Amino acid sequence: MLIELLHAIKSHPLANIEELGKELKVSSGMIDDMVADLTKKGYLQSFSDCDSTCDHCPVGSACGGNIRPKVWMLTEKGYTSAQKKS
Repeated sequence: MLIELLHAIKSHPLANIEELGKELKVSSGMIDDMVADLTKKGYLQSFSDCDSTCDHCPVGSACGGNIRPKVWMLTEKGYTSAQKKS
């Protein structure tokens, strides 16, 4: 299931917890837990704690400056794992 989540994030990088849960047919709570686990293990990096403008963020154009959605990006390790599902 973790690989499926990585693939979903790779395919839909701006999806929120609810959208990812619907796609994988699991609860938002389970997605939260899996995201936390994948982040801790180095497969994901969160961009929710931005402390500056979006110039350095790979998905900065989605924020609009003041709004900072919770966004996850695959790390190299995560991208490699997500490729295995393709």
